[in-house]
Amino acid sequence: MRKKVLIIGGTGFIGFHLAKNLKKNYKVYSLSNNKIFKNRIKGIKYFFFDINKKNNFKILNKYSFDVVLNASGYVNHYGKESIYRNQYLGLKNLIDYFVKKKIKFFLHLGSSAEYGKLKSPHKESNNCSPKMNYGKNKLKVTRYIINKIKKNSLNAIILRLYQVYGPYQSNNRFLPIIINKCLIGDSYLCHKSGIYRDFLYVDDLVDLISRILKKKEISNSSEKIFNVGYGKPLELIKVAKKIQKLCKGGRQSPEIIKLRKDETNIIFPDISNIKKVFKWKPKTSFEIGLNKTINYYQNFFKIN
Repeated sequence: MRKKVLIIGGTGFIGFHLAKNLKKNYKVYSLSNNKIFKNRIKGIKYFFFDINKKNNFKILNKYSFDVVLNASGYVNHYGKESIYRNQYLGLKNLIDYFVKKKIKFFLHLGSSAEYGKLKSPHKESNNCSPKMNYGKNKLKVTRYIINKIKKNSLNAIILRLYQVYGPYQSNNRFLPIIINKCLIGDSYLCHKSGIYRDFLYVDDLVDLISRILKKKEISNSSEKIFNVGYGKPLELIKVAKKIQKLCKGGRQSPEIIKLRKDETNIIFPDISNIKKVFKWKPKTSFEIGLNKTINYYQNFFKIN
């Protein structure tokens, strides 16, 4: 019998790619808050409810799952109460529910924002000290999971992601914003020179998670937090120029995007641990991944 995998945020960018890939080998379910989405995948059971309300989980009581993958996301970095509710409270409810259900494995997608303004390359052993609410609440979830692991009530690991990109990503992220502006020949906002970020193509992340689920001795791993990215930062202003060239349109606005208070000029991870433990490394170069992403948005414009 195939293992049953529940993807939290299965209708989102990363969740969609996970669902599409994992359904080949697993019985896949999806739980999301938003019923409005275009890319429904045949053969997947979809649940829709707000995880901030504990009573909603009774919908799942008659189901059993072997693995729960938390790919849910709330990208807004502003609004103290909404960040607390969506980045911590809801996930605490989620974790508490599945601890009682005694699932076999829980995988949580964390964030590089948990490191705050620490100097890159970030290492998992760094003492995290985020100053903004987004990073603070992401770190609270990580600590809550680690506490459950230490109490032997949850078998889990946390993947701290950097910039994951690719087809189907929301239009409010850096690469889709620049790509869409350039495709219509409009001006785009960008940062000043000297700002570097790490970009990982979504297929490489999906490949990693597939490897993790197949690793039989995962419960014996002493390490529970792993940085996940490409490991080599790119200058954003050069990335924007590359997109402009590939799209054959667009122009940079004279207005400059300012960094958030919790950001540094250069942010990228040390990925030596994840490479060693899971025998994984990114395969997709930025040039190839970027071309695939641009092609997706070009075709999206043609259809719509």
